[in-house]
Amino acid sequence: PYEGDSSWVDSTLKEMKKCMDSDMPAVGKAAMGGDCDYCTYAKKRTELTLDHIKKPKKTSKS
Repeated sequence: PYEGDSSWVDSTLKEMKKCMDSDMPAVGKAAMGGDCDYCTYAKKRTELTLDHIKKPKKTSKS
């Protein structure tokens, strides 16, 4: 016999349907809740790139 907890299924299916019916999913949020892994990665990558660009250039002495 099944002994798991399926109380989360109905609300999750409703949220998924709502997301699919919308024009655009919530920016930065995963379909199943929490932060979007790709958005978190892209934000961090952009921050690191901007930090690198802003650093003063090292000049070499010949």
